Amino acid sequence: MLILSLFCISNSYSQNLFFEGEENSKIRNEVVAQVGSIKITVEEFVYSYEFGPAFPKRKKNSKLTHLNYMINEKLLTLEGYEKGVMEKESTKELFADIEYDLAAEEMFEKEIVPKIKINDTEINKVIETKQTEYQLRWLYARNPPDVDNYLKQLKSGISFDSLFTAQLSDSVLVDDRQLTTSL
Repeated sequence: MLILSLFCISNSYSQNLFFEGEENSKIRNEVVAQVGSIKITVEEFVYSYEFGPAFPKRKKNSKLTHLNYMINEKLLTLEGYEKGVMEKESTKELFADIEYDLAAEEMFEKEIVPKIKINDTEINKVIETKQTEYQLRWLYARNPPDVDNYLKQLKSGISFDSLFTAQLSDSVLVDDRQLTTSL
């Protein structure tokens, strides 16, 4: 059984949303979709979309596409539980490997990261590098008439930043149209 409570994920759920504050705390637990007994919350969706594969983000309605992939994943999960996949020896071995990896990550966070020390020289070097950082942004044009259109708009006084921002959408992210580098 599939229950969709939202067909469109609003742009108000920023890709950089960290769910801080009382208002955002309520939003993160809202259910976006439900597959059987499994619920997909706003928080799960946002982080899955943010850190998930890039290919759905290139499509129109990329957030809905990604949500559909998440729903399909949950349906496969339910089917796996029904068929007893977790009881198979190969699945148990794979699950144990994943648990080992997670334990190693946790140990790294607790044992190694606290011992990392950064001195003032290293900090100053990073600051110096950041002071010589350059950002290159571009406008994407599919064909020469689109290039001519951009040039015409720029010559008429429309700012580059306006044109740059206009090409961004939920399928085209800032990082798809800019490069940051240091000398």
